[in-house]
Amino acid sequence: MSGKSFNTALLTYTLRLGLSTTLQANRDWGECNSSVETGDSEEGSSGSGTGEVPLYTASKVILLQHLARLSGSLPRPHHIFTPGGGNKYSERVCKLLSGDDGIGNVVDTLAPAVVEYLTAMSRLPWGGQVLPESSEHILRFSLLAMEYLHWQVWLGSVSIDVASLCLNCVDSVLRCSTLSGLLGLSDRVSYVCSMIAALHALHLILIKPRALPRFKNCEYIL
Repeated sequence: MSGKSFNTALLTYTLRLGLSTTLQANRDWGECNSSVETGDSEEGSSGSGTGEVPLYTASKVILLQHLARLSGSLPRPHHIFTPGGGNKYSERVCKLLSGDDGIGNVVDTLAPAVVEYLTAMSRLPWGGQVLPESSEHILRFSLLAMEYLHWQVWLGSVSIDVASLCLNCVDSVLRCSTLSGLLGLSDRVSYVCSMIAALHALHLILIKPRALPRFKNCEYIL
């Protein structure tokens, strides 16, 4: 999975399969804990379950490594993103999005995996937590997803699929208390402003009046 030939689009599915296998392997975890607490169990149990299966652990590690590398390649410091330029940060991000390095394709590929990763935590019997060293990378990726969405809207080429995956990514981040708390810090004001700007641009597209279709030789009944 760490090789260059591995298709990162599969991470969503390996995470899903890994989680399913992990839950199956730990299906008795909750019952054991319940028995110990009520005193119904004749034998003591640590209640720790069998932990994560290797596929799930490897998928998480690979995903977080990709996010770390992507985060490290983005320009700093962050400024409010404006498609078409406006500040050096926006100009550099637009160049990355329009370049041949495929950073937009990376967002398309990794956003579903990020959603799968964050959603899975609430399903783990022991409760998953975002590692502190990965929090900024995940948050930065969700911001890039919204900047990518804003850029697509500005180009007039945004699709329902792109809008959906970007919004789902940010939604999963905001539902995570660790990440939403990090986003609420005073030094993340530009992050919030960029996300709001992207939402506003998308909103304007959605509510823009559309002309009704006109048909030839159509008779109107008054």
